Amino acid sequence: MRDWFRVSTGKLFVVFVTTGVLLRTITTIVAGNGILTPWRVGGDAPFYVRLASNIASGFGFAYIGDPTAFRPRVYPLLLAGLIKIFGPFAFLATRVIQLFVGLATAWLCARISSRMFDKERGRAALVTALFLPTLLIFPTELMTECLATFLVALFFDCILLNPALPRWSTAVVLGLTVGLSTLLRFNMAALGLVALFALGRGMDWPLAWRRILVMTAVAALVIAPWLIRI
Repeated sequence: MRDWFRVSTGKLFVVFVTTGVLLRTITTIVAGNGILTPWRVGGDAPFYVRLASNIASGFGFAYIGDPTAFRPRVYPLLLAGLIKIFGPFAFLATRVIQLFVGLATAWLCARISSRMFDKERGRAALVTALFLPTLLIFPTELMTECLATFLVALFFDCILLNPALPRWSTAVVLGLTVGLSTLLRFNMAALGLVALFALGRGMDWPLAWRRILVMTAVAALVIAPWLIRI
């Protein structure tokens, strides 16, 4: 009976995951190549598109010819690059990329949950992340939320019960994540404080301060061009 239950649960998990991936693929196809989706969650999408179009057309990081620092750099530059590469199909290409980013976010949620609890809860986290309305819809919107969620999940994957936390490479990844997150959404600079706390608490101080220094230097290096430009 126990073996039958495990087999049945395993098959049900495969069905849920397959359905979740299929549902996300369908929403991407339905959203298509337009600026706004049928569900119109992305109210800021036209502003990102206008800014990205100006960049791609050689008018700079500006609205109506006036330079702006209102929007962080990463997402408009990403959109501008995709407009240059894919032309009239750039927004569909963006949504396809964000589809895979969203799936990677769901996988990171499962990985974090498995590490903190057990494999079964990791599976539950994967299914929940695949079907959670916000995580399902935001990859179809031309906004920062999809990439921001991925970076937050990557950040916490690095610090929560991670046996590799003392490694230099982890400090570099944390610095890159904090820097990119800040250039994606200004309020995500607060992740740097969380990283400082995690590194300081996760190892002895003689070891921790070097990792903190590396993490801070990498994050500062990532955001330096934007600060200098301002």
